[in-house]
Amino acid sequence: MKELYLAVSDELAELKVFRSIDLDKGQLENGGLRPSVAFPCALIKIGLSFDEYGGGVKNRNASVRVRLAFDQPTSRTAVGVGEDARAASLEYIEKAEEVFEALRAFEPDDYTGFEISEFIQEDRSDGLVVMRLTFRTNRLDA
Repeated sequence: MKELYLAVSDELAELKVFRSIDLDKGQLENGGLRPSVAFPCALIKIGLSFDEYGGGVKNRNASVRVRLAFDQPTSRTAVGVGEDARAASLEYIEKAEEVFEALRAFEPDDYTGFEISEFIQEDRSDGLVVMRLTFRTNRLDA
């Protein structure tokens, strides 16, 4: 898990988009308190499952979830809003697409290339904009 987290966080740091990149430890769910991250931020969570083949051989299936959080105003996205204001309100989508492009075929050491399984904006009522990208990859352990 650690090696995969380090590889993903290093890849995201190369983009020069985020002020904060960290493990997702629930920083955005602080129950009304200001999240303890600098925006924009990328929060990473890794999950593993295993397929046993016998003889000590197993397939390590990894799920890599990257949540991108922005605190920029996004209220001016409707048709009819001035072009500059609309573009500024939609800037977070461009940043999320930059992450998507960087990670969709990312191949960290010993793992297969990332495959995207989810790219969605989360429903939130706290004023933050959070885009969630989930990728799959695996590695054969012998």
